Amino acid sequence: HAQPGKIDPEAEMKAASAAVQAAMQSGPAEIPLGKQARLKLPAGYSFIPQPQADQLLKAMGNGEDPSRLGVILPPEGDSFVVPRYIDAGYIKDDEAADWNADELLTGIKEGTEEGNKERQARGMPDMEIVGWSQKPTYDKATHRLVWAIESKDKGAANEEHGVNYNTYVLGREGYLSMNLVSGLDSLPQNKPFVQT
Repeated sequence: HAQPGKIDPEAEMKAASAAVQAAMQSGPAEIPLGKQARLKLPAGYSFIPQPQADQLLKAMGNGEDPSRLGVILPPEGDSFVVPRYIDAGYIKDDEAADWNADELLTGIKEGTEEGNKERQARGMPDMEIVGWSQKPTYDKATHRLVWAIESKDKGAANEEHGVNYNTYVLGREGYLSMNLVSGLDSLPQNKPFVQT
């Protein structure tokens, strides 16, 4: 059982899982992502809407993020995709092509340190960012910026590293972030999920 002032992670995950089962939508379906996009969810995929998606991610040790639109579960494996909408205004091609990688990395590291408070409250190990596994690259034809960051549990020697493989789909009023959360070793087989 959890100590006083600590969260009972087992009970929290059980409640989150029950909420997810009740709210989950299965493909094929067309699901609005905020006011900006529609998700064409293929057969075999599932979508967890808000607020149940946040409840699940919180139970997994992630902090709150008001830009999150839900969670997409692929047909198999332990990866998932978190769509977010960032109201950043219109970004020109040349601005996207020169995206400041150092600034992005610093922001991710700061967010991870903040998120470690959630993990500590659940008795989970702190997470640390190892660095880029793919620096931001921009595809002008599809208006997509792609980057990937590698992470690991602090102090863990032999565990598989994690990776956030992120695709920013640029629009007229901001951008949609499609963040694939995967193990580093299983990333090649999981990449097609985010492209689909």
